[in-house]
This record gives sequence, structure tokens and C-alpha cells, in this order.
Amino acid sequence: SLQPGGAERQVAYTATGLADRQEIESVTLLCDLLTPNHPERYDFYLPLVQRAGPPAHVVRRYAGMPSMIDEPVALVAARAGLPEGLLLDVANLYKEFRRLRPEVVHAWLDWSNTRAGLAAALAGVPRIVLSGRNLNPTNFSNIYQSYMDPVYQALCGLPNVVMLNNSRAGADSYAEWLGFSSERIPVIHNAFNADAAPRDIDRDDDRAVMRARLGIPVDAPVIGGVFRFYPEKRPLLWIE
Repeated sequence: SLQPGGAERQVAYTATGLADRQEIESVTLLCDLLTPNHPERYDFYLPLVQRAGPPAHVVRRYAGMPSMIDEPVALVAARAGLPEGLLLDVANLYKEFRRLRPEVVHAWLDWSNTRAGLAAALAGVPRIVLSGRNLNPTNFSNIYQSYMDPVYQALCGLPNVVMLNNSRAGADSYAEWLGFSSERIPVIHNAFNADAAPRDIDRDDDRAVMRARLGIPVDAPVIGGVFRFYPEKRPLLWIE
């Protein structure tokens, strides 16, 4: 989805940035959820994407139950051995990719990496990018699923698949988990849109006023952090 979050913001930045590139014919953003007015705010970053122009829509549900899956042959053959949710998501994404015929599929986070990665491989997409945004999923009981190990192993064995991470620690964690060299996982740090940042405190006298207001000595170093105040971000650890 495009709900509030660091990965979702990076998805929006990437989609809008690519859409602005003259050498790229088109960009489409597929989401599982974009429900408006939902408590989880699934469409939080949708206006940012819409202002830049790339179309964003929810993955179409071609198959609602396993018996409705008729292609590809390999997925039909594996139907009995896959969890139903994974099976249906892969089948629906496969249909989307066959319809859109993308040259590149760029998936984000483990849930989408495994589903979109498998679907893209089955659909014959020439280039598949899997983007990790943290340590490997075994560190998170609410995210990890046992099928992720074999799915990632299979995908990373394909020559047209590349895995990325936004930190060296994350890349090392995935590499150790999957059993290959961390050099195989390039690191691309999160982007920051400086043009959208406030410009209210640009002059030295403005900074002095702000320091005085906050009780910060003139010669004291100031370190700022920008993140959501949620338990998983561990704000108290950052302060320590």
C-alpha cells in the first residue's frame, strides 16, 4: 500500500522519479491496497504519486480461489504445495504482468518481493529487482513466513534477478540468511527530497533564535532525527 512509512515513501519517490525520466517509456505502480478513508491510511502517499503522473492501481483479482487458476502451467502444477494466499497473489500478479508486459518489475519488502518476484519470473519479465528495507525477515515474527526461504533462494538463483537493500547491515543480514556473499546485494540508501523540506531557518540569526528558544547552548552540536515515533523505530534507543 501507500500508507505512512519509510518504504512507502521510497516507493513513491522511485515511481515519480522514474516517471520523470525521458528515456523510460512508462511507469505503473501496483498496490495490494489503496482503499480511501481507511484507518490504516492506505492511500497516504497516493497524492504525491498522482501529482507526478504515473498511474497507480490495485492489483486486479482474476482468481479468488485456487480452482480458478488456469495459468501458468508451472503454478497450476504447484497449486497443492503452496499456501493459498501466496498462490492466489502470485496468480493475480502473473496476469497483471502478462497484461502490462513490463521490462522491469521492482518489488518492495518481503511480502511483495516473494509474490511479485515469483509472478514476474513465471511471466518472463526480463529484469526483476527485489528491494529489502531492513534486516532479513526472520528477525520479525509478524513478517516472516517459512516459504520465504525457498522462494528467495529460487529467485536469487536466476540471472535476471537482483536484490537491493538500503543499508549495509541489511544487505549483510540477507546474505548471511540466504548463504551467499553480501557483495551480491548492492546498497542504495534512502532518498531525501530536499526541495520539499522547510526553508524557514536558513540564516545564522534564525538558528540562534531557535537555539535560544529550545535552551541549546550556542556552541553545542545538534543532531536531528526524522522518523515515526512508533515502538519499532526505538526512539528511546536513538536518544540514548
